[in-house]
Amino acid sequence: MSQSTEQCENCVKPWPPAPGTIPPALQKLLDRNERWSEDIKAIGPKFFYESANRTQQPKVLWIGCSDSRVPEGVVCDVLPGVLFTTRNIANQFKPEDISVQAVLTYAVHLEIEHVVVVGHSKCGGAEAALKYVRGIPQDPLPPALFEWLQPLINLAQKYRFLPTNFDHALNDLIRDNIVQQHDNVLRSKALRNEGVKIKQPITVHCWLYDLEEGVLSEIASRFIGLEGFVDHGPVQHRLEMPLSLAARIAYYHTHILLNGNLNLNLAETRRRGVLRQLFFSDYSRELGTQATPSTSAPAPSLSHSHSQSSTAPEPTPSVSGQSQGRPQTPSSSDSDITRPSLISRSSRFISSSSTSTSSASTAASPSTLPTQHTSIQPTRSSHISALEIHPRYAPPPPPPLPQRRRQIIFPEPVPEPRKEKDMEQPKNILASLLKRNEEWAQDVETDKPGFFEQSARGQDPKVLWIGCADSRVPESVLTAVPPGTIFTTRNIANQFPLDDDSAESVLTYALKIGIKHVVIVGHTECGGAKECLSATRSPPIQPFPPALTRWLSPLMNLAEKYKNEPANFEEAIQLLVIDNIRKQFENLHQSPALQEAWNNGSEISIHGWLYELDKGLLSELFVSEGVKQVEGEA
Repeated sequence: MSQSTEQCENCVKPWPPAPGTIPPALQKLLDRNERWSEDIKAIGPKFFYESANRTQQPKVLWIGCSDSRVPEGVVCDVLPGVLFTTRNIANQFKPEDISVQAVLTYAVHLEIEHVVVVGHSKCGGAEAALKYVRGIPQDPLPPALFEWLQPLINLAQKYRFLPTNFDHALNDLIRDNIVQQHDNVLRSKALRNEGVKIKQPITVHCWLYDLEEGVLSEIASRFIGLEGFVDHGPVQHRLEMPLSLAARIAYYHTHILLNGNLNLNLAETRRRGVLRQLFFSDYSRELGTQATPSTSAPAPSLSHSHSQSSTAPEPTPSVSGQSQGRPQTPSSSDSDITRPSLISRSSRFISSSSTSTSSASTAASPSTLPTQHTSIQPTRSSHISALEIHPRYAPPPPPPLPQRRRQIIFPEPVPEPRKEKDMEQPKNILASLLKRNEEWAQDVETDKPGFFEQSARGQDPKVLWIGCADSRVPESVLTAVPPGTIFTTRNIANQFPLDDDSAESVLTYALKIGIKHVVIVGHTECGGAKECLSATRSPPIQPFPPALTRWLSPLMNLAEKYKNEPANFEEAIQLLVIDNIRKQFENLHQSPALQEAWNNGSEISIHGWLYELDKGLLSELFVSEGVKQVEGEA
């Protein structure tokens, strides 16, 4: 065992911790979690039992930002088990990052139906990238953070000079980043290979969360079909280009995804039937025009409609995206906004499965959802339409794809009279999430007027949560805290590898914005731990996909300890889960970012927590307080 590991074990306090040793900020989370668990049990007595004793069945993968103001479970107002989640700095999906690739691969094998890439306004990572490109003074970017933001910095080069207004350029960069990560997801092997193997159609969506309104909106979506082709579905991204150019980009984009380059053999693509999937006519219809070859009307374009004034002052330079002199985000002690909103609607959310069949005929169409549309404005005169780009390949609209009838899996229902508005459920889960988000935002603004406006000014969390991507462990839901409380990163099996850029960049950013406590949170019935232990005891017929194999290799090595003993599988899993928390706890102690913070005198504590799915309760296993290292000490 290394010297650093021995030092780590020497500073771990024995369990149970003495009264008063848990910091007040963390004790508050544990207390709120206990109250939340009691409330959920009162509504659905079997909720936690069922959650722990069946495999999770989420239908949505959420790829979001670590920002404490965008907790997915809270803003969508859903209970555990709905959203499989990964979060990192600036909602990145890098092709070379093994962390997000492993999450997507795992999610595909869970048969998710939708991937949503969620960015948000006033993103601190995007702001740091844009300031770096424009040469605006700010705190130097640490190496780990600079390396992680490099793709975003490259993307920001197009906004180096225009728009001149910083806020407008930042808004454009944030939207471009969402679409870029959306495209990266479409190109990923997990979707193109693993998704086709299990024959699961998957839709990839771009969502934007407005911090000042608390509302989610969709800006683009694409569809991966059963045969692996890309089908350009409804597009709402604000394209600043004529329709003909938009259609041409769609054409090339599709072939890049399928062939990897632009050196196309059109005869071969015709034989494949690829061009039949290019819905140029649908593309034109969705943009509000009818594409006809002999029209003299100018080609329309979609343009940005900025909500902020062009004379708005530039923000004060800061790596964290916070302005100097801003008010602090309301703490969980002053605001209990998630509690009444979540609990008041938990009963109808739990009771939605058994009665959903009777109300299916009254479901609202997704088109009735409130979405942000942009006005179509004429640009330069043009006679080129979408159909004229490749006229002989323009197909008639294809028949709709068969829809597999799937019931959204929710917890066991509790008999309760349904309200009239609950009968009007949207047809799909994404429409349901957007609708619940809108209702939640309205409730928050009613209960706490001005909350979103104040929250948009900056974040000031004191806790970094390193947790599992499992849909049953949403940190802000099970602790019942408002947005702005917990800075978060989530991956498969709550790992903190020392060579992982994603985890190190999140820790670096969190330390920059002043977090005081780092919490590693594992949970019982962990799917990653189960897979590793099963593989050591009886090697699988088919090996793990490459991304999962690489990501889970440290956990696989840890599972070798329990290959034969204890014989009881459930007991061995429990020991492996706790041992994994301890291992990540030790890795954190060796993190360069944390070592530097301790050397500079920062008092940062590290904690190991366990979440018990069958009880809905958090408990502390390990705690280590950072010891200041004074010069001259051995």
